[in-house]
Amino acid sequence: MISGDQIEIARNNWLKAAEELDFNITTPFEILVGNVEKEVFGYLPDYGSQNGAIVELMEVSQETDNTLSDWARDNKVFLSYCNINTFLVYDVSYFREILKDWKIIRSNKSE
Repeated sequence: MISGDQIEIARNNWLKAAEELDFNITTPFEILVGNVEKEVFGYLPDYGSQNGAIVELMEVSQETDNTLSDWARDNKVFLSYCNINTFLVYDVSYFREILKDWKIIRSNKSE
């Protein structure tokens, strides 16, 4: 089971990467699934799809959340289930690879 301390470490590492690599992330992020608010780890508005990307953390042995997968599909939002262990130590090159893989879809920054 993922602990609150692990989530906080991962969140701080994502925020550090966002500052260093100049991208937007909202963490935590609330979505409405049916009539129920659900907290997901994070949302990147400019990556993954025209409607952004949702990041959800999980352990290797954990099963994915079908309701979240269905919500992402129905709302045309890219969804990535990420292994929590990959974010417990800060590695800026790992974040670069993730962003490269997810591709920037839109940017509010002026060129």
